[in-house]
Amino acid sequence: MARIGSSPLSLRKPTLRSPSTYRDLVFSVVFLAHLGLVLLIDVVVSLNHFALESLVLTLTASCCCSISLMFLFFVSLGGLRGPVLAAVEPSGAVAFALAALVSAVAVNQWTSPFPWCLMGIAAVAAFQMFRGYLQSRDRAQFLDVMVELVLEVLGKYPLVFGVLAAGTAVHVGFIVWWGSVVVNVIQDPSSSSIESTIIVFVMLLSLYWTTQVLRLAIGLVISGVVYHWFANIDEDTKSSTEPSPEPEESVDLLPLRFAYASPSGDAVFRAVETQLETEQPRDRQPAKRSHVAPEWADGDPSSIVLHFLRIALSTSFGSLCRGALFALPIRSARMCVSVMSRGPRVTERCAGPSQKLRQFLRDHTELLFVHVAAFSKAYRPAANDVGLLVASANLEVIEHDDVSRHVLRAAAIAIASSVFAVMSVVALAASSPQWMLIGGLDFLVACSSASLPLQIIDSAIFAVHMSFAEHPSSLRREHPIVHHRFQRIAEYESSVVNSEGGGALGDFVEGTRLGRRTAPTPTPEHEHKEWGSQRGTTTTRSSGDAETSSLPRRSVVG
Repeated sequence: MARIGSSPLSLRKPTLRSPSTYRDLVFSVVFLAHLGLVLLIDVVVSLNHFALESLVLTLTASCCCSISLMFLFFVSLGGLRGPVLAAVEPSGAVAFALAALVSAVAVNQWTSPFPWCLMGIAAVAAFQMFRGYLQSRDRAQFLDVMVELVLEVLGKYPLVFGVLAAGTAVHVGFIVWWGSVVVNVIQDPSSSSIESTIIVFVMLLSLYWTTQVLRLAIGLVISGVVYHWFANIDEDTKSSTEPSPEPEESVDLLPLRFAYASPSGDAVFRAVETQLETEQPRDRQPAKRSHVAPEWADGDPSSIVLHFLRIALSTSFGSLCRGALFALPIRSARMCVSVMSRGPRVTERCAGPSQKLRQFLRDHTELLFVHVAAFSKAYRPAANDVGLLVASANLEVIEHDDVSRHVLRAAAIAIASSVFAVMSVVALAASSPQWMLIGGLDFLVACSSASLPLQIIDSAIFAVHMSFAEHPSSLRREHPIVHHRFQRIAEYESSVVNSEGGGALGDFVEGTRLGRRTAPTPTPEHEHKEWGSQRGTTTTRSSGDAETSSLPRRSVVG
């Protein structure tokens, strides 16, 4: 019977030995062939005269502006983390609406459907951003803790930021080259409209695929480094003879279950996290935050970063190309499943297809790149193993509770929309007839460029989730607040699955390759230890009893 926070697989500690076999070689060959095709298009089309040099300059300016603003956003997280995170999604909605308004006014054709369609899309996007902000503003406070954790771990590997700077330079260079090819294709008088459309489609696919590969390559280095750190700490913890400083606590899950289901349920976790901080002895707290392994058994930090970079650019490059190609379809399908799961009627009507689709999405989560980095696995074996871990440790509900990707993507959309509005105004002021083309390409380039620095937080949080599933003792030792929150979320979901036979994860666990439920079945009566310093006694109550507890709760009628 699998335990929450433990791995169902007997995985070895990640080592720095490079494999001799190239993984998913077909996808790397196809990716390189597609780059050769784009280069051939550039050579053929550039034989004609070059025009619209300003478009290349604006694309380069948009790329650099977006990356600079995103790095400025990360810098602002240092001292104004809470207010900045709270203002991300409203500012994204305002920026997107401003971009649509500028475009509509610039067209100056209010009788045509174009400005109204653009304003409608902006209104829907603004509504969704404000709705997401209202739903996740409480949970965004926990993102503050996660960002602190990520920066603390990555601060031990300074070369990671050098890899990010090099990736940013490569990204800017690719955008400049891509923009020049697009300009030559658009201004080529010898090609017909059908040929130009096909070539533009190939160029858009190249922009998407190449930027995704670059993003995942940086993410593979970061996730491998973070996972390697927690694995080393876990080995150091197991080899140590001193007892664990954090004893296991038993918390009453019955009021937690109802409180977490309420809109203000995140207050429960904030209260418990505060309780953990206040109850820990003062002499133990600095030791947990300043723990450093006695020796780098696998080499110095720079060699560890270079190992994962070498893996990303050589043996695992095919796996990156495969994941990058299907990243957008899988992400879109995940959003559709999330929307379908909100309404019970829609879920009942789509129970058959959504069950298979959910299983497919579980097997193709971005968590698999942590195993690709740490164990040099191919795409399919990593997907199978991580699928088992997701079912065993309830990682899906932990990912659903995490709002980091939602908040950071809102920041990217806000930056891209602002760049789009500014560049459209500049193009109109210059009386350029191609202002809409310039604005649209600027938005695409700004979106892809702003998403590149987001991979730091994204990949590191994925590695923390996998460390909770496979190395819980290291996470509990280094960051007890994060481990406690993950543990309580997973235990809550397991209690719902076993008591009601459903829940957010119950549909996934039933019928999986495990062939059984992964969470232990609770007994009808069990002991509950009161949480808090003022109550030191334990009371025995049944699982259906609604007796009060020291945790914040909501009264449930019936």
